[in-house]
Amino acid sequence: LTACSLSISSVVSSDHASLSEGVILAFKTFFDDLNLSFMLPVIALAIVFGTLASLNNWIIAPTKSLHVAAKDQFMPLALSKENQNQAPVALLLLQGAIVSVLSLVFILVPNVNQGMWLLNILMTQLYMVMYVCIFISFLVSRRKHANIERPFRVPGGKVGMSVVAGLGLISCMITIVVSFDVPAGISAETGAYALVLGFIAFSLPAIAAVMYRNRKVRSQAQLIEALAS
Repeated sequence: LTACSLSISSVVSSDHASLSEGVILAFKTFFDDLNLSFMLPVIALAIVFGTLASLNNWIIAPTKSLHVAAKDQFMPLALSKENQNQAPVALLLLQGAIVSVLSLVFILVPNVNQGMWLLNILMTQLYMVMYVCIFISFLVSRRKHANIERPFRVPGGKVGMSVVAGLGLISCMITIVVSFDVPAGISAETGAYALVLGFIAFSLPAIAAVMYRNRKVRSQAQLIEALAS
């Protein structure tokens, strides 16, 4: 992604830089210099088809993970509902509703470019929260269950484990801090929206902790009921 961004910035001038049109503007510059302007619609159509194809993975992959959590009673059982093709219907509908609400950001911001920036920031923050949880889970699981046989172990023992997790956590925190920096061309109002959405993203681990606690309470109640019967 960094290499692609640098390639676009080296071709497209800062006056015409745009989050929503940067790729197309870069191709347009190349094709105009080569007298191949007729190729631009072909490339644009190929990008559209590629985006639609990638949506298959983006839509179903996180939902499958949530479906496993729902079946393990970390989430309401109603969300574990499947259709005849074993697709998590309830979670897909919930995901569609959430994404539809987030798409309203294009109505709240002055232009499409700022809307793209806001959604990219939200996506980045969500990913960083997930990676922070992964690195912390890695440290906790290795400490609490050190004797479990694993197919792969980070070399270097405790030092290697600490270095890998530490570098990962530092990188995530730097990314999170940088994501709150509002660049030039983005209104203060849009920056405020990003701040609010960022706090919402950081509250997700707390929601997961509440779900885990409720699951433990339900499991204990079911165990007591089974023993009593």
